[in-house]
Parts: sequence; C-alpha cells; structure tokens
Amino acid sequence: MNRPSHERRERIRRQTDLRSRSDDIRVGPVTPIREILREHGVDPGPVLERAGLAERLLEDPDNRVGFDVIARLAHEAALASDCPHFGLAFGQRFSPATMGRVFQLAKHSPSLGSALHALVLHLHVHDRGGVAYLVQTGPGEVGVAYGIYHRGDHDVAPIYDAATAIMYALLRELCGPRWRPLRITLPRRRPALVAPYRRFFGVPVVFDAEHASVVFAERWLDAPIRGADPAVRAAVEQRIRNQEAAWALSFSDKVRRALRSMILTGRASAEQVSFVFAMSRRTLHRQLSAEGTGLHLLANEIRFEVARQLLTESDMPAGEIAAVLHYADASAFSRAFRTWSGSSPREWRQSVRRTPAGAATGA
Repeated sequence: MNRPSHERRERIRRQTDLRSRSDDIRVGPVTPIREILREHGVDPGPVLERAGLAERLLEDPDNRVGFDVIARLAHEAALASDCPHFGLAFGQRFSPATMGRVFQLAKHSPSLGSALHALVLHLHVHDRGGVAYLVQTGPGEVGVAYGIYHRGDHDVAPIYDAATAIMYALLRELCGPRWRPLRITLPRRRPALVAPYRRFFGVPVVFDAEHASVVFAERWLDAPIRGADPAVRAAVEQRIRNQEAAWALSFSDKVRRALRSMILTGRASAEQVSFVFAMSRRTLHRQLSAEGTGLHLLANEIRFEVARQLLTESDMPAGEIAAVLHYADASAFSRAFRTWSGSSPREWRQSVRRTPAGAATGA
C-alpha cells in the first residue's frame, strides 16, 4: 500500500482540524465553577483568564462561548485546584434548569423516552460542541451517551466526567428518586482515585469504555414525567424552532452532527442519513457537494476524530477502537488510520501520550 503524500496528509489534518463557527455552548451550567474554585482556595480570576473566558460573560446564563474555551477552563481548573476529578465535582453542582429551553422541552415531555428524543434532537440549542445519543447496551438496557463534536487542544477527560454527571442529574430530575442507573461508562483511562466516582454515582463505573454514558433499565423509557404540560412543551418547541431557523446552520454541519452518533451506534449509511433528513440519496449528495464536501469525507473526519480521542484519552486497545468504529478488524482500522494521519494507531498514541495523572490502581 502506497503511503499518502505529505501534501495529502496535511490536507487531511487541516480538514479534520477545522472548527465550526457554530461550535459553542451556553455558559449557564458553568457558572458554579467560580464557587468550586474558591472552595479549593483558588482565585477564579486567573483561571478564567488562562482559559480565555471573560468573567463578565458568566453573569448571563444565555451568553455563549466557544466549546474549546469551556474545555480549557475545565482543564485549567483541575490543575489549579489540584483536583483530578474536577470535572466530576463540577458536574455534581449542575442544575438541569441551567440548560434553558432544552430542559424545559424535556421536562414537559409525556415520557422519559420522548424527553430523551427531544434532548438528542435539540441539544445543539444549548451545546453545539457535543452530541447526545441513545445506545442499546444490552438486553433490556439502554444508555444516554454524550460525544464531543469537535476535539481541540485540550484534555477531554474533565468534559466527559462533567457531561456524564450532568446526564445522571438530568435523568434523576426527570424520573424522580426511584430511578437508578445500572452503570456509568467513560471513554477515558482509569484515574488514580475512583472512589469519588463510586460515591457520586453509587453504581459500577467502567473506564476505557466506548461511550460516555449513563446506562439504565430500558423500561424507564415508558415512565411518564410528572407535571408535564403539553401546552408548555408546544410553546417551547416553537421557540426552539425559531431559534434554530435563525442560526441557519450549514447542511454539512447538520450532517456531521447526525453522523457522530450514527457512527458510534453502527448506523452510519447514506440510506440512514437520507432518512433522517427526509430526502433522497441523490439530493443528499447534491447538497453536500454544493458545500464542497461529501458523505464519505465527513464520515471519515468523524471516525478520525473519535479514533484520536480514544487513542489519546483512554487505554483502549486498537482492536477495541476498531470495533467501536465498526471496522471489520484491527488491520482495516490501522490502514484507514494511516491514510488519515500518516502513522499507525500505535505510533500516534506514542507521540501524543500524556503521562497519566496517577497510576491505574484502585482507590
């Protein structure tokens, strides 16, 4: 097999490193970060400054900032507080109401299943740096998962810790105190201290996993949501549609978001994408071509993105990463990865591997 030219490798890197201008998030959920830092004896001002976040933006929960800014903030806060599980601590302070309209839409849905469907479809109203999706994890069980849509130059482990704690809190809010997860999964290497995770979630926590997810009994999807008001839901849904129309996201950006969850759940195909967008395959390809891209290119961008995250942030073997991305075997994945990056998965991991915050021993 011929190695790709230097120019081609650089073009692939530039394509996969592009950051969408729509890649941002509401600051509402991150406002407690100043209080948490002070509790650790840290002045939040310098931490916010290093992350590139103006403190005044935290005064209005509807202000939006780049996703990478929030990711850097989580990373800087973990370093400054000397708290490796700062993302988890931050997620514990989460109030579902800070998700704004997305939470209102979920809260006034008739059942948990319809609420999670609304979350999957409309998370970008709150957070355009990640995607939510449902994954069938086994007989009679399902997981609500979160995937980072864009990967910047930051440690994603605190973001996945926080996102999983947020999903846990959201499910408890919607289902009530009787709800309990079966397990938590995180696509990051096992930290030195796992006790904080066990204490908070109260169930087994699996590291080096395929998804950042909260897994629970599938029967809960039919559970009604108390206090749901159809009139409120309809009004919120209309406001969300108006907001989405005003953004006018590119079609290729919408397809990227859909592909992120489809690839991880093994449903990525032209037929499935066409079905989601209610159009023919010909129309799908024509619209993407008009924006200078194609479905195969977008899918490979997402696969490369996910592969890099798992190689960098977890200890998952390349063979398991190949299975996550639904390649036939590790060799097929390695060939594809070499085409994207110019190096093998092993070589990539060795070149970017960070020294873990602690040994992978239990707590």
